[in-house]
Amino acid sequence: MAAGGVLVPLNTRFKGGEARYVLDRADVGLHLTLTDHRPLGPMRRTAPEGRFPALPVLMRRALSGTLDGLEVRREVARQIAAFMALFGQAPAFIDGHHHVHQLPVIRDAVIEALGDLPGTYLRLCQEPLTAIVRRGVAVSKALLISRLGQGLEQLARRARVPVTDSFRGIYDFSPKPPYA
Repeated sequence: MAAGGVLVPLNTRFKGGEARYVLDRADVGLHLTLTDHRPLGPMRRTAPEGRFPALPVLMRRALSGTLDGLEVRREVARQIAAFMALFGQAPAFIDGHHHVHQLPVIRDAVIEALGDLPGTYLRLCQEPLTAIVRRGVAVSKALLISRLGQGLEQLARRARVPVTDSFRGIYDFSPKPPYA
């Protein structure tokens, strides 16, 4: 494994030298969480009952422009701070649980946060159409994720944020993936 992300709201601490062991062997990044879990701070509009919305609800809000950008920026900052408290350093990269870091409003907050994290790169989730079709796994899902990645890439390039140059890893949630 070359890199792995951490869902900060679900991880409170590592024991002993576990963090250093992991950090010495792989890029450890923030796997930004804005669906299904509890936020690290108050989000009255986004998570009024103390839980992030399900992915379809978050997507609808982000794509319709009704997602509260200030709340999202504050939560991104909280998750970065929690990651730094957990590992003693900035994340090597930022990506998102359910690829939410690519959604409008959220991607703006991520790009803004990366401006204060020199050396932290952004994991893009787009891949060539030919690769998606050739793999033949969850093609519609992969196409949507890849398309959302194009907007994020444009923002990242304009902001001169370092990015990954490839992505693989879409699956269809079937009980037996074709690669197992």
